[in-house]
Amino acid sequence: MKKIVAASLVLVGIVLIGLFLSCILLPARNLGYVDSAIGSLRILNNGLHEYATAHPLKGFPETLQDLYTSVLIDETLAWGAKNHYKFSYLPEIPPVNGSIDRYQIHAQPMDGGNGLYFFTDQSGVIRYKEGAPANQLSSAL
Repeated sequence: MKKIVAASLVLVGIVLIGLFLSCILLPARNLGYVDSAIGSLRILNNGLHEYATAHPLKGFPETLQDLYTSVLIDETLAWGAKNHYKFSYLPEIPPVNGSIDRYQIHAQPMDGGNGLYFFTDQSGVIRYKEGAPANQLSSAL
């Protein structure tokens, strides 16, 4: 009987240690995704501005694929998803000359929920909001 109680206590201890470690490691993993999303937004902003400088009559590209074919971003980011974040690129095409001089990028966690959402535009300022999509009025990093 004492062996069963001892084995049960060991098992409970292992479960508690596992729960404790998961409480520590899972948030750290999510912070890694957030850091990756911020880094990806910086890469996108830099690539978009390099593209616009190289194509002054066209301005910013119509799609992220254009950045990939110009070797300014990697293929994963060109498809709009990286490290548990989805990136939506929205160029604003003015009706006058067709040159794209403004854009928005929204980054949202793929699992939805209460994660951090990000927004950036041609200004290069990255903004965030917790639990809901960020926009130009959200807090800057």
